[in-house]
Amino acid sequence: MHPALEARFKNEFPTLFRDSRVRCYIENGWEGLLRILCLTLTQPDETPSDSEFESRTILIQVKQRYGCLRAYISSTAARQRIKFHVERESYLVCERCGEDGRLATVEGWISTVCQECADMIRADGKEWRWLEVGFEDESDEDES
Repeated sequence: MHPALEARFKNEFPTLFRDSRVRCYIENGWEGLLRILCLTLTQPDETPSDSEFESRTILIQVKQRYGCLRAYISSTAARQRIKFHVERESYLVCERCGEDGRLATVEGWISTVCQECADMIRADGKEWRWLEVGFEDESDEDES
């Protein structure tokens, strides 16, 4: 993430970025997803007892791993579920520009990119290909 954009996040969400060593090792295209995550994590839950946990919710690490935005947080189970949904959404968002994307390998690395960014990668002479990946529907897990 561009340092100026990362600094803006740290200024807007100081309770999440209390540890000054936390860095955002993601591309700018996932800025919207990270913003949704930060906004959601800083909102108090409906249960009164959760207000104390909200103040203790912190980001530990933010990075791209296997084409997915990974946000490691210290928080409640409910907030971990929110984080999981944002991470899962990142498989559908181009990490470079924020448009609709899909998984690809780029020079051996798994990334989530859109067609336009894939075309730019190809124009740069880099090797890439789309990956076909299926995700299980969460409702199937509940039925077992």
